[in-house]
Amino acid sequence: MIPPQFLILSDSISLSKDTCHVTGGADIYQGQHRGRLVACKRLRRVAQNGRRDVCEEAAQAIQEGLMSLRCQGPGILPFRGIHLCEEGPESPALYLVSRYQASGTVVDYLLSDESANRLLLIKDIVQGLGFLHDVGVVHGDINNDNILVDGSGHALIGSFGHARLLSDGPVDISKCDPRRLVGAVAYQPAEYLEAVLQDTFLIPSTGADIYSLGCLAYKLFVGRSPFYDIAPKFISCIRDCHIMTAVAGGGQPTKPKASDPAFTSNGLTHEVWALIEECWDRNCQNRPSADAIAKRAVLTAIPDGRDMLSPE
Repeated sequence: MIPPQFLILSDSISLSKDTCHVTGGADIYQGQHRGRLVACKRLRRVAQNGRRDVCEEAAQAIQEGLMSLRCQGPGILPFRGIHLCEEGPESPALYLVSRYQASGTVVDYLLSDESANRLLLIKDIVQGLGFLHDVGVVHGDINNDNILVDGSGHALIGSFGHARLLSDGPVDISKCDPRRLVGAVAYQPAEYLEAVLQDTFLIPSTGADIYSLGCLAYKLFVGRSPFYDIAPKFISCIRDCHIMTAVAGGGQPTKPKASDPAFTSNGLTHEVWALIEECWDRNCQNRPSADAIAKRAVLTAIPDGRDMLSPE
C-alpha cells in the first residue's frame, strides 16, 4: 500500500506536455506542485503486442516509489510521492515525483560547466552510497542517468527501480526478467553479468554498487561510457552482449593516456585511477566500502566552497 501522505491527488500537479528528459526506461516531465517545480517520471514498459503495458508500469512505479521513500537521506534525490494522473490518452498513469533539478543529470551539468570539480561530485555520490548501504539497500543501477545535480552543484542519487534490500538474499535469474534485476550493462560487475549469462542466482551486494561507482567515475573523467570502444557500431542490445562477454572474461575499461583530457583537464590523477581500479577488483569482497572511500585523502583533501544542500 502507498502511504496516503505520498499519494498526490491527480488535480494537484500540472504536467508539461513534452518530456524534459528521456532515459532507456522512462519519460520525465516537468510539473508544478504547490508552487514548486517537480520532475514527474513515468516508467515505460512494452507488452508483447507492442503496446504500453500500463499495469506493469503501475506495479513497478509503486515498487520504486516505496523504495524511494525508504531511501531518503543525505546524498539522495528528494522524493515527493506518487502522482496519479487520470486524464490523458493512456490514463490512468502513475508518475514518480521528485524535486526538479534544473542542472539535469551529472553529465548535463558537466556539459554546462566543464570546469566543475568531478571529485566533489564523486564525493557526494560516495556519501549517498554510504547512507544506502548503512540502511541495507543496494542501488543496483549507479550510472550517469541516475545522478542528478542540484542548484548548489551537489550530486544526488535517484532512480531506485533496480534497488534491492540486502536482507532479500539471492535472486533466481531464471525466474525473473534480467532487465529488472540488472541496470546499465556497461556499469555492472562481472558477478552480476555472469549470473545473467549462466542463468543462475544473483546475489545483491554493496560491492556491486562500488564497481558501478568506479565506472561512473570513469565516465565523468574520460567523458565516455565504460567500454565505449567495444563494438561501437552495433546496436545497444548487441553491444551489451559483447560487453558482458568482455567483463565476464576479466576485461576493464580502457585507461586513458596521460595526454588525454581526463588527466590534463578533468582532474584525473594516478592516485584517483588507482582507486577506480580498486573499485573494479574482480572479487567484490576486496572492493573498498563507500565509508572507506569517503576517508581517502583524494576526497577528504578537496576544498569545497559550495553552498550547503538546500532543504526540501
